[in-house]
Amino acid sequence: ADPEVRFSALRAIGKLDQDVLATQIHAFVSRLEHPVADVRWAALQALSLIDPATLASSAFKITRKLEHVDAGVRQAAVEALGKLDRQALSGVCEQLVNRLEDVDS
Repeated sequence: ADPEVRFSALRAIGKLDQDVLATQIHAFVSRLEHPVADVRWAALQALSLIDPATLASSAFKITRKLEHVDAGVRQAAVEALGKLDRQALSGVCEQLVNRLEDVDS
């Protein structure tokens, strides 16, 4: 994916209302498995814009990206998970703590 297009799309997505973003959560989550790391990164960035209460339903799928080979994808996953409330975060605490040992940091 062209980085300029990706960033432009993210800027546009960032202007959307939370209700509209919530209707697209499945589209973003499905792109977490895209073969191109930049697309997975962009999907995580879009997910991080979604209301934390809605985002919580996708925490497990986002958590799986904490082990991704691409450091940018791992960082975007941490940032998206960081939007969650304490209750939702408690379910992924161990995986987040493991990122403290991330070799690319």
